[in-house]
Amino acid sequence: MSITRLQGIFPVFKPRGITSSQLLEVIKIKLNKENTSDTPVKMGHGGTLDINATGVLVVGINDGCSKLPAFLGGSKVYHSSCVFGRATDSYNKEGKTIMEKSFDHITLSDINSFSTAMKGQVLQKPPPFSALKFQGKRLSDLAREGTVVDPNPRLVNCYDFKVIEFVLPKLTFELSCSKGFYVRSLVHDLGLALDSCAYLDELERIRQGPFETDHCLMEEDCTVSGIKQKILDMWQSTEEYLDCQMTMYRSLNASKNQSQFPVKHKHGGSNKIGKKQSHKWEFVK
Repeated sequence: MSITRLQGIFPVFKPRGITSSQLLEVIKIKLNKENTSDTPVKMGHGGTLDINATGVLVVGINDGCSKLPAFLGGSKVYHSSCVFGRATDSYNKEGKTIMEKSFDHITLSDINSFSTAMKGQVLQKPPPFSALKFQGKRLSDLAREGTVVDPNPRLVNCYDFKVIEFVLPKLTFELSCSKGFYVRSLVHDLGLALDSCAYLDELERIRQGPFETDHCLMEEDCTVSGIKQKILDMWQSTEEYLDCQMTMYRSLNASKNQSQFPVKHKHGGSNKIGKKQSHKWEFVK
């Protein structure tokens, strides 16, 4: 079968210990073995996961890649856990220990107060080890080379924070957030806010757009027939999600353009309606 006939969006479960890009390469190699066309398969993803994170990875194949920005900008839901009493340079358990501090004083009430304060739009500083780039190089690569870069805080959204289980020194929680949100940074900030320290222990993306963990193909199931069937199975929910994003996008842009229209007065002059409004595009949940 010609792989170029496969078009669309489908979810894959990313396992621990492999990058998002590496997983796509493994799938492409498998698909190209079944390919009867001279045109290689084109694939992309709708938002990377850290190498030791697991969960939903939204994948576009061939023309489906053009729809991935709707997922890059959309909200994500994570099931996560952190451990109090130790902080690392990478903000997760794989990093070098940079601080150890007592944690016996931390209560569920303290955590709930922090989660309440975190909800909404907040300024968050990305971790030193991240895929963000500075002068063309990833921060993680610079950090490994010994170059410390202090990244600027960025506006992100935390839609919800739910405690699942709390037994010291471990906290398990579920988080819904926007594009650009780092769960590792949230955990690091949580530890400091509670007069202790913490690192991210486990992270799994359990939802992105219309896709949940149960919808995902495993890597071994990513054959031509498996992907084709998954695209068909998820077609309606995918199209509904994309329609919702486009409706919201057009609405926000219409509001932005309208706010810049001049008002003409009887005497022939004109001025703007108040201040120019700035609408940062944020895909809906």
